[in-house]
Amino acid sequence: IDVKYKSEVINSPNLSNVINQIFYQDLHPQILYTQCLQVICRSFECYQSILYQCDEKEDIIKSIANYGLGQQTDILIAFGQGQVGQVAISKETIILTNVPIFYSKIKSGLGESIPKCVIIIPILFRKQLQGILEMSFIQVPNQKQIQDLEGVTDLIAGHLFNISVIENQKKQVEILVKQEEELREIQNKQLLAMQKVEKTLEKIRLEKIKNEIILEACQDGVISFNKSGKIEFCNKAASDILAIPKEKIINQTAQSLLQIEIEFNSYPQPCIKSLHNNIIIKEKTEITLYNSEKEEISVLATIAVSEVENEIQFTMFLQKISVDLF
Repeated sequence: IDVKYKSEVINSPNLSNVINQIFYQDLHPQILYTQCLQVICRSFECYQSILYQCDEKEDIIKSIANYGLGQQTDILIAFGQGQVGQVAISKETIILTNVPIFYSKIKSGLGESIPKCVIIIPILFRKQLQGILEMSFIQVPNQKQIQDLEGVTDLIAGHLFNISVIENQKKQVEILVKQEEELREIQNKQLLAMQKVEKTLEKIRLEKIKNEIILEACQDGVISFNKSGKIEFCNKAASDILAIPKEKIINQTAQSLLQIEIEFNSYPQPCIKSLHNNIIIKEKTEITLYNSEKEEISVLATIAVSEVENEIQFTMFLQKISVDLF
């Protein structure tokens, strides 16, 4: 504030207008509040003051500007702590006329003096505490001056409320931005995980195709079925042995086509029993099957039990018994 503006402010008959003019300036809040304290203190012959802002969620009060105390560091006071903390709870003005000797002294180039009076005023907006104004005086203000001071704090209260609303909005925006970033990070991780799964599934699919090509070329008959007995694969050799087209074998049940029974209570893994021969099929076990003409076929059967994607899978290898085998 320049010298001319200071003079106009101090001599202004309407302090409220001057304070409002200060708040209209597009400056940092700390600068605005410091200018505001300068005007108030010089108008009421106050030599030191501190303006506190309240954070009721955290139950603390922090200093945001001062007059006559220089570059003082931030002060944090808990609700109920000291006189300022008591005002935060009671929301009523405290006037101290018997100021302790350890209280901050009023200093000048000629010396220093203990204040004669300290006034601590709650700054309320719609009965909600927004801040506290602490002021020290060489002389005790009269009742009219104290009432005027309390009236002046109403102007500060509205501005503190607006600032707190803006700060809360900024915090909400920051929270939303952070949540959006976290969500984006989660989505990216999910996308990478899905891509990894897709690659794995594609690898499995290609491996399955490769295995089916190998099994298709196998001279032994190969029939693969799941734990319920549904046939999922059959190669040409198996189709030739049974004299049944492949498309008619797929999706049939192994129980009906191969005359078998799946026993799950066996240890250490399920086993396959030939119902016609009443024997457990192990390695190259001779069993009897039937072709499409209901003719008996003697084969050597071998069962392989595996687990694919947590599902039990059975594969039966068939060799037709003929003179060529002996």
